[in-house]
Amino acid sequence: MSTKTNFLRAGRNDNLLRDYCVCRDSIAHWRGDPHGEWGMKERPIVFSAPMVNAILEGRKTQTRRIVEPQPVRVEKYEPDSPFVGQDGLWRWHNGKIVYNTNCARCPYGKPGDRLWVRERHCFLDVTKSALSQFPMGPQNGDVVGPDVWNLEVEYSDGTQRDMTIEGSKPKQTRDRGESGWRSPIHMPRWASRITLEITGVRVERLQDISEADARAEGAKSMDIATGRQTLDPNSRQGSYVAHYREIWKGINGPESWDANPWVWVIEFKRVPQ
Repeated sequence: MSTKTNFLRAGRNDNLLRDYCVCRDSIAHWRGDPHGEWGMKERPIVFSAPMVNAILEGRKTQTRRIVEPQPVRVEKYEPDSPFVGQDGLWRWHNGKIVYNTNCARCPYGKPGDRLWVRERHCFLDVTKSALSQFPMGPQNGDVVGPDVWNLEVEYSDGTQRDMTIEGSKPKQTRDRGESGWRSPIHMPRWASRITLEITGVRVERLQDISEADARAEGAKSMDIATGRQTLDPNSRQGSYVAHYREIWKGINGPESWDANPWVWVIEFKRVPQ
């Protein structure tokens, strides 16, 4: 009988069972157990075309995503948190609510996890390969392997990549010279060209972003008075935060900056495919 079952049959409360699960998962992490909750995981993440370009150019090593649901203010107490723990949970305390009852897990993962980037794309020249009907081997007689397809993936910056994949036929989205871009949300894992490794996760208010962090978000220096890009990155007239504010509003809506939500701050580095 498992320890978890013992807890349940003994009528122990949910808090004890929760503490047991946290302890179990922590042990799995430190032992390097890839099957435990602490094992390295890989998740998709969507980026707009300008932000993809910033990653490719090495200018973007952070992204901010809105915490959902947002912590609520209790009486006069603002949600407060100094850190995100090693278990990937952000815990906060506000007023009379017990610290451990308020927690949220970053949906994008924890340090060491990986993110594969979804971006706008299309498939060109989808053709069946001659390898599709090639026998799997003499020991298998007439058994044939899966269908093999040759195609070209084109990305929003004009980059093209020839690929060969197995399985069902990918749907050709357009012919050359035509429009037919696919939304990033529909990009399959095999078509992704960018993989990121999370190096840090924290929580903060959106407007608490610093000039250095705005630059790490891929923003450029913007003249506060004219709204134009500042060519001299050391100019006192320039502000990376001012440009990042416009990027954020363009993605999340004109009122989103003033709302000043709590956001996940995810730091990352690009890793080879």
